[in-house]
Amino acid sequence: RARDRGAFAVLLRALPSLSCSRGAYAALAHLSRRLPDEGPPAVDGAVLAQLCACLQDDGERARAEALALVMNLAPHLPTKPRLIRAGVVKPLARLLDHPDEDLRRRATEALANLMDGHPETIAKVSMEVPDLAKRLVYLLHTEYNLAIQRASSRTLGLLASRQCEAVRKAGGIDPLLAVLKGSPCPEAALAVLNVAAAPAARRELLDLGAVEALGKLLFRGADDSFGEPLQQDAVQMASYAAGALANLTASSPEASRRALAAGAVA
Repeated sequence: RARDRGAFAVLLRALPSLSCSRGAYAALAHLSRRLPDEGPPAVDGAVLAQLCACLQDDGERARAEALALVMNLAPHLPTKPRLIRAGVVKPLARLLDHPDEDLRRRATEALANLMDGHPETIAKVSMEVPDLAKRLVYLLHTEYNLAIQRASSRTLGLLASRQCEAVRKAGGIDPLLAVLKGSPCPEAALAVLNVAAAPAARRELLDLGAVEALGKLLFRGADDSFGEPLQQDAVQMASYAAGALANLTASSPEASRRALAAGAVA
């Protein structure tokens, strides 16, 4: 790890003098995954400004590599506030509907990484992009790439952890349940759990068959025939499904009856 941090620092110092930054961004993106969780911010403001400008330039050949670097820097707690101050949020949001699948995936994962584990960051991201819920819902409605579906479900779920009613009003329930029923993943299950915390969302979830869909996830969690890492996903989905069912059945005799009929409650 010390050698990786040393290589990371050397590359950062060399970055301003490089005529082509594509390879450097790619190497930094790889090395940034090994940064310690704590410690000083990984990069300075000048480099972040350079990255932000690269994300906004449609003709920039190093854009994909710069985006990968932002995506891998975003989980680093001390660097999150600097990324936001540098202005990466709006360029990332604009890339959500880019025709290039890889750019869409990396932009969605970068936003999720930025928001994860930091409630203040969720609030700041939603302030900078007030229609983020609508953009993510549109992406879920139109996206066929499973990796992007998972990433957008995760981002929408993180947003719902602070603004579940906003996600409901944006129409997030229908596409999230569609993901759960078609290609179940822990990210969509967690998003449904967070949305179900909004009282107004529970009726819609019931009408769209959420109880039955969540009940099936409980059975997947009990099935030990999956290989790793699918079994981990199944157990995680079952945990989130149980939480969502608890939210749905609270003070709702109809939801409780349907959960019993689905075999979700013993």
